[in-house]
This record gives sequence, structure tokens and C-alpha cells, in this order.
Amino acid sequence: MFTDDGPLYRSLDLSKQEIRVVPEAAFFHLKVQKIILDFNPINDRLNVNAFAGVESVLEMLSLASCGLPYLRQELLIGMKKLRYVYLWDNHIKEIPYGLFLGTPYLEELYLWGNNIEHLDESMFGGLSNLRRLDLDKNKINEIRNNTFKRLHSLEVLHLGENRIFSLYKHTFRHLSNLKVLNLDRNRLTYVFPNAFQGLHKLLSLGLQHNEISFITDGTFKDLRNLKTLWLQNNQIDLLWGRTFMGLDSLQKLHMAGNKIKNLPEGVFHHSTKLKHVILDRNELQTLKKCIFNRRTTPKLLSIVGNPMQCDCRLTWILDLSDRGTLIWGSCRASAASNLMGISNPINYEAANCPFSSSECLT
Repeated sequence: MFTDDGPLYRSLDLSKQEIRVVPEAAFFHLKVQKIILDFNPINDRLNVNAFAGVESVLEMLSLASCGLPYLRQELLIGMKKLRYVYLWDNHIKEIPYGLFLGTPYLEELYLWGNNIEHLDESMFGGLSNLRRLDLDKNKINEIRNNTFKRLHSLEVLHLGENRIFSLYKHTFRHLSNLKVLNLDRNRLTYVFPNAFQGLHKLLSLGLQHNEISFITDGTFKDLRNLKTLWLQNNQIDLLWGRTFMGLDSLQKLHMAGNKIKNLPEGVFHHSTKLKHVILDRNELQTLKKCIFNRRTTPKLLSIVGNPMQCDCRLTWILDLSDRGTLIWGSCRASAASNLMGISNPINYEAANCPFSSSECLT
């Protein structure tokens, strides 16, 4: 069908063609850089040598939503130019040892929406240049210390919507180049100290929609370049003065939908660059001025849905608003009064308060 001296094609898109079988050497001698077979009912009828003959030129292979129940160890053998592999939304239960040993330049691997239960160091052999790994929506329940030992170049790791219940110390210590880590919608109840050790380049950490109730002091101490921390919709009811120690570059903190009753003095002192602080739907009744560093003036402070009380303890909020901070929220002067905008209630004007608004009251 194809000849050795044929032209070089950029892409062959065969998605949604009702292809049921991909036989041996189906693309023999075809010079094509991208093969797309998405949304075909291939199931277990993918020949292990289906891509024989295109190894020398193939850069992208997509077999998304094809009903694949497994992967053969030899499927990608010899594909030294392969850079992108998309295997999302299949029924794959495990990654066979050696699958990627012949793909030394692979940069992106998408395996979300499969049935993978266990991760092992041996699965990722040959992926020293991998930059992005997506394992969302699988059935992974545990991450061992050396699981990602070989992925030194990894920059983005998605592990959301799995069944992970705990993060142990040194879990990600080999991922020194990681910039984005998402662990949202798992079953996390506790994060061990040093779980994030070594992630000095991390910019975004997603821990939202878990069951975390307690965060040990210094949990984030290695994340000195982190800019965004997602902790909303957990079970957090208590924070300590050193909970966010080390987050020197933090700009956005999302903690809505927890059970926080009190923010201790100095809780955000380590994060002088904070710009957005979202504390909606907690159980806060007041806020102390000394939660922020004196050098910190957020662009947004949102406390919508908290049972805030309008009294002299909130006088400093007016000062913050005058310096340009957008305040979202409301409070009550008494149980019977109506809700008022928290940045301008008449009940706690500074002139009516017997103490300075700069005081920290317990």
C-alpha cells in the first residue's frame, strides 16, 4: 500500500471510523509523524506489531477511548522519535514493565480515565525525558517512595480522582523539576511531614476535595517557590501559626469549604506576597489583623458564608479596604440584625471602638 520513497505526512487522523482491528504492520512504509485512532472500538484487537514500519518517523500516537483492556510490552519498541502518547479513557489495568524502554524522547503521557490500581518504579523505565504525566481518574490507592524515581525531568503530574488515602514522607523527592502537582478528589486524610520534600520548583499544588483534617507545622516548608495552594473542600478545622511556614512565594490560597473556626496570630506571616485569600464557607466569627504580615496587602480577601460578627475586632478590615484590598463577605452586629457588607458596616467605625484597630485580641 505504501512505499519506502513515499512522501512524509504530518498526520493521519482515523478517529471515529468504526475501526475494529489494527493488524500487524498496518501502516508499513507509511511515513507519518502522527497517527490518531481515537474513538474506535478496537478493544483487544490491537496487534502488538501494528506500528511496525513507522518507528523511524512517528512522533505522536493516540489511542484514546478505544476500549483497550491492556498494553503489550512490545507495542512501542523502537519508537525513538516518539514524543507524545495518548491512551486516556480506556480500560488499562497496568503498565507492563519495559513498555517505554524504546521511547527515550517521550515528553507527554496521558493515561487518565483507566483502571490502573498500582504504580511501580519499573513502569516508568525509559522515561527520563518525560515532562507531563496524567494519571487522573484511575484507581490508584498508594504511592510508594521510589515510584517516580526515574522521572527526573517531570514538570506536571496529575493524580486527581484516584483513591490515595495518605502521602508519606519523601514521596516526591526525586521530582526536582516538578512545577504542577494535582492530587484533588482523592481520599487523603493526612499528609506526613516531608511528603513534599525536594519540590523546590513547584508552582501549583492541588489538594482540594479530599478529607484532610489536620496539617502538621512545616508540611509545606520545602515549597519556597509555590504560588498557588488549593485546599478547599476538606475537613480542616484547625491551623497553627507555622502551618504555612516556607511558603515565601505564595500568591493564591484557596481554603473555602472547610471547618476553620479561628486563624491564629501570624498564620500568614511567612507569605508576604499573598494576593488572593479565599476563606469562604468556613466557621469564622472574626479575623485578627495580625494574621497577615505588615508588608502584605492582598488584592482579594473573601470570607463569604462565614458567621462573622460585626464588632470592634474587625475595625482593621476598613484599613485594609482603604489600601486597595477587595473584601467579599458580610457580618451581623447581632443575631437579629441584617447582614451588612463586611468592608463598610457602621457598627464598628474606629471612632466607636475603645481600643486601637491594630491590636490583636484573643
